[in-house]
Amino acid sequence: MKQRSRKALGMFCTVGFLTVYCLLIMLVAVQFAAHEAHPALQLAFFIAAGLGWLPGVMFIIRWMNRP
Repeated sequence: MKQRSRKALGMFCTVGFLTVYCLLIMLVAVQFAAHEAHPALQLAFFIAAGLGWLPGVMFIIRWMNRP
């Protein structure tokens, strides 16, 4: 696969991954709000959720940049 087509496919995969990830995190966050979790637990969740997408996107970017 050529570099150009790999980058185009990687872009679509990144957008798709982030869309699905955000929807799943929103579903889980609504459960936290419904159960009125402790604020420290909510903070830990949102920090983890805010950083949780990085490994997936980093994997896609590494794949896109392969020779």
